[in-house]
Amino acid sequence: MRYFIHFGSGLIYSLVLTFCGLIATGMGHGTGTGVFWMLALLPFPLLYWSIVGLLLCRVKSKSIRITVVCLVVVHYLSFAGYLFTLTSQNYEDFLTVWHRNPLDGAFNILFYLAGQFLIWRLLFSGKTQKLSQPLA
Repeated sequence: MRYFIHFGSGLIYSLVLTFCGLIATGMGHGTGTGVFWMLALLPFPLLYWSIVGLLLCRVKSKSIRITVVCLVVVHYLSFAGYLFTLTSQNYEDFLTVWHRNPLDGAFNILFYLAGQFLIWRLLFSGKTQKLSQPLA
C-alpha cells in the first residue's frame, strides 16, 4: 500500500505540474511560457516523479538514496540546460505571463518547490537508516 501511495503522490505531483505548465503556456494558444511546462516534463514525461516517489519508499537503502539524488540532480541539470537555450523572446513571454497573473506563477513556483522540499526531506529525514547500519 505504501508503494501505491508514494507512486500515486508522484503521479499527482507530475499531473499538477503539467496542468500548471499548460495554463502558463496558454493551453497551447497565444503567448505563454514553457518554463513551468518544462519543470514537469524534464527529463521524462509524467512518470519521472512517480518513479522518484516509488523509490522514496525504499529510502533506507543507501543505493536507493543515491539513485534518487542522481535522478533529482539530472532533473535540475536538464532544467538548467533548458534555461540556457531560451531566447530573449522566451524571457519576454515569461514576464508577460508573470505580469498578467502573478498568483498563477507564484503558485506554480511554490508548488514545485514544496514538492522538491518534500523529496529532500524524505531523503534525509530521521526515518532513513544510518549509513553504518547494514541494509535491510
